[in-house]
Amino acid sequence: MALEKEPSSPENLLCRGAAYLKLGQFDNAVKDLSKELHGGLDCEKASFLRGIAYLNASKFEQALIDLNQTLQISRRRCPGESVVFPLDISQ
Repeated sequence: MALEKEPSSPENLLCRGAAYLKLGQFDNAVKDLSKELHGGLDCEKASFLRGIAYLNASKFEQALIDLNQTLQISRRRCPGESVVFPLDISQ
C-alpha cells in the first residue's frame, strides 16, 4: 500500500482524505487533509475537500474558512476565470 511506504506523501493523504469523505468519516478526512495543508502547500483540492468535510460535520465556520481559501487559491492560479469544482460528493 502506498500510504504504508510514504505515510506523509501529500498525494496519499489527499486520496485517503477523499476516501474518508466519501465514506462519511468526516473527522478522519479532516485529519488527513489537515496534514497535507500543514505541509505548507497551497493545495486547493485539499482545502476544498476539508471544507466539505467540515460542512458535513456541521462545523460551518471552519468550512467557510476553507472554502474561501480554496476560492482565493483558484483566483490566484487562474485570474479572470470562473471557478468550478467538478466533484461528486454525494453519498
